[in-house]
Amino acid sequence: MGFEFNEKSYISQFWVAADYNDNNFLMFLHKGEEKWIVDYRFRYVKDDKIWNSSDEKSFYRFGAPLTYSEDEMLEKLNQMFELISCRYQRAFSQQVRGGFDKCMEMMKRYPEIFHTKEMSVEEFEKEKQNGETKRQ
Repeated sequence: MGFEFNEKSYISQFWVAADYNDNNFLMFLHKGEEKWIVDYRFRYVKDDKIWNSSDEKSFYRFGAPLTYSEDEMLEKLNQMFELISCRYQRAFSQQVRGGFDKCMEMMKRYPEIFHTKEMSVEEFEKEKQNGETKRQ
């Protein structure tokens, strides 16, 4: 399981919390066809690989009716994040209020968290297949 977005996805905001060992929490609020969707996961690092790692990941999802405004959802999720993030050393959120491409551009601002770097599709597939990329 993982996060599933496409070019039609509307992403409101994401939240990230991490500790000094790279264990982390990641959460997204996005809009589904019939409800708000909150996807989040906890990641516990087991090795230094990014792809094909032995990391333990726990994914969760819940929804809320679209009768809740985006601002109401953000208020509640910010409260939730405040409680979760207190066990981590680094925590931040990023408002997106846009599509998947906008979200990806914003995530590139945090390469130390998302382990992003510019590469060709061929380089990406090779690293992913071979599990060559290591955490910094």
